[in-house]
Amino acid sequence: MRSWLRTDLLIAVSALLISSLTCVATIVQTRVIANQLSATVWPYLSYDSTFDRGSVDVELENDGLGPALIRSASLAVDGRPMATWEDAGKALGKLPGAKSGRSSFSSLGPGSVIRSGASHPLVHLTITTASATQNATAMVQLRRWLQERVVVTVCYCSTLENCWLLRSAPGNSLPAEVARCPDAAQIGV
Repeated sequence: MRSWLRTDLLIAVSALLISSLTCVATIVQTRVIANQLSATVWPYLSYDSTFDRGSVDVELENDGLGPALIRSASLAVDGRPMATWEDAGKALGKLPGAKSGRSSFSSLGPGSVIRSGASHPLVHLTITTASATQNATAMVQLRRWLQERVVVTVCYCSTLENCWLLRSAPGNSLPAEVARCPDAAQIGV
């Protein structure tokens, strides 16, 4: 009479069990390696606004480890989309007390790349007023406009196609991971 526990069956089941465990270990190890690789090329964009006595600079900085590949960018004032920074300036109106001013703008859109440790200037504004008091008032007003009325949205990806969406809206300054970036848009000059 043959025993139900045959040697060849025991060897086959053991081999199948060991193969299954090896497969699971390989999958886990592959995920760990993928996460480590992803961390080595992770871009991290943030907005930086610098307010001086009569000037304002707004830049997009990459504080991450890898380049940020810009997929789309948009600009809005009071919730209305703007095609250019000049349009945004017209929508905001004239600053109280400002006699004159100069401005320079930079475009940002699909194909732009911000390398690790670098920044991309978005706008530079210089304001001239009649007095130091009016200058301070104008700068406070400009800061409030940029923080409360202007929203710049940038969607960027790493070289491994992990993507994030960053908005300059108050209280929402952290990039949010997204499956893919919205359709290509660009902030022009």
